[in-house]
Amino acid sequence: EEDVYVWDVGSGKGMMKMEEYHADEVTSMAFHPGNSSMLFSSGGDGMVNQYDLNQSDEDEILEATINCEQPITSFGFFGKNNEFMHILTTMEEVHIYGVEEAF
Repeated sequence: EEDVYVWDVGSGKGMMKMEEYHADEVTSMAFHPGNSSMLFSSGGDGMVNQYDLNQSDEDEILEATINCEQPITSFGFFGKNNEFMHILTTMEEVHIYGVEEAF
């Protein structure tokens, strides 16, 4: 599935559907550990997208994108304040980005 869905776990209701942000299947999703309104998704299209869930307008929700140019299997955050992101591709390459500088 290429679309990103956000659900309210407490109520079980869908909050939003973000379409067409990935051209291939979504492979991983995570909230930034220090900011619960900052959602990230990665995909088989080689993209990592950052969304601002405080935005109510679907056209404004996508904050930034990193293009790794290879399908992504996973990503995560690290550092004292989770200020860095590691991205693993299907070619077993690891990309390291500073969250603020990458986005």
